[in-house]
Amino acid sequence: MRSVLQTILAVDDDPVVLDLLAASFEGATVTASGVAEAERLLRDQRFTRVVSDLNLGDGDGITVLLAARDLQPWARRWLITGDPDERSVRAVATGLAERVIRKPWTLDELRGVAP
Repeated sequence: MRSVLQTILAVDDDPVVLDLLAASFEGATVTASGVAEAERLLRDQRFTRVVSDLNLGDGDGITVLLAARDLQPWARRWLITGDPDERSVRAVATGLAERVIRKPWTLDELRGVAP
């Protein structure tokens, strides 16, 4: 059986978190530091998964996941946040996000939820 190479879009306004995310997943990880960059990448490249921080400097992860749903509906969508609120709960309840991962996470936790 052939495995499918994953291409992940990781979105966070903290460069340290982006580096950690890029090192955490198998396959290629492309990083974006905000909503505008993420939306451009979603228009230009194909991703199997989009992982976005909830709170970004130029908007929020909900906006990123909405763009991912509209432009690449096949991509799995995750939110990460240090401060979950009703937006993250609503994102999961409505199917916009598959899951919410709370910061700080351990590498084992992140890899444990990444098939």
